[in-house]
Amino acid sequence: TEGDGTGRVHGEVLWLTELPATFGLLDAYESDDFARVIKLVTLASGEEVWTWIYTLADPGAVKHGTLIPHGDWARYWREHQ
Repeated sequence: TEGDGTGRVHGEVLWLTELPATFGLLDAYESDDFARVIKLVTLASGEEVWTWIYTLADPGAVKHGTLIPHGDWARYWREHQ
C-alpha cells in the first residue's frame, strides 16, 4: 500500500511500449485486488519520473499483511525462505 507517505518501497521501473495491450495483460494479472495508479517516484540516480504502480485496491486489506520496514519485498522474501 502507499501507507502514510513516509516509507520507501524498492522496485523496478520498466519502460514499456504498446501500453494499451500491456496494461490489459498487467491489469488482468493483478486482478481486482490491485489498482493501477500514477505516482511520482525517485530513481536510484535521484531523477524523478512519473510511473504507473499497482497498489492494494482496498487499503483496509493492509491489516492482513506484514509491514516490511526496509521496503524491499525481494530482500524480505529471500531472507524468509
